[in-house]
Amino acid sequence: MGILDFVLLGVLLVTVIIGLKRGFAKMISNFLCVVVALGGSVIATSLLVNVVKGLDLYVQLQTSMMGLFSQPFMTTAVASPEALAELLAGEGAGAFSVLGGLSAQIFEGMQQAGVDTLSAFLGDLLATIIAGFAIWLVSYILLKYICIGLKKLICLIAGVPVIKSIDKIIGAAFSVAFGYVIVFGVLYPAFGIVCAKFFPDLGAQVVAMANQSTLFSYVHHTNVIGEMLCGFFQVDYATFAPIV
Repeated sequence: MGILDFVLLGVLLVTVIIGLKRGFAKMISNFLCVVVALGGSVIATSLLVNVVKGLDLYVQLQTSMMGLFSQPFMTTAVASPEALAELLAGEGAGAFSVLGGLSAQIFEGMQQAGVDTLSAFLGDLLATIIAGFAIWLVSYILLKYICIGLKKLICLIAGVPVIKSIDKIIGAAFSVAFGYVIVFGVLYPAFGIVCAKFFPDLGAQVVAMANQSTLFSYVHHTNVIGEMLCGFFQVDYATFAPIV
């Protein structure tokens, strides 16, 4: 057995111990709490932000934000990207002149927002950001506490003697699978990609160690996630030094 075999067995042992100690219910509930709270709050924000824009409170916020951009060039109506670029190139634009190169994109955004001045566009943009963040924060807090309640219920059920034993066994298996994905599916290929791009000699040393390892060789050939990661960075997996 090579040194990488011992590394692999060490990682396997650590993940099994973690899984047995924490149990599947606690591990999966923690994971789901994060996913549901973050993902659900983002979805809620995308769905509710347009609804909020129809409220008087949002209109008041938008008007207040527009007041921050009361300079003459900000309140001048423009009818084309060229007119906007000319406006931003004027002396009155000051620091906002750096936006001249984005005049086409900004004008497109103004059209989508149904406004014809930079003041209205930036005011609406800031109001949307503020409203969106407020919706996200409230949604996240609500979903987080709901998930915490469900987590406690799941852990309570998992505490029943018979279920508890099964929970620990499944927890160990889940921990091993999760450790495999993180260490060999993500971290190891990431290290290999860096070697292939910048340190080929170091990559060759890793190959020499891997060739002496039976277990590590098996991991390489079943590393579907690693292969996809290499493809994303346009590195040929078949000739990828640290993997093959």
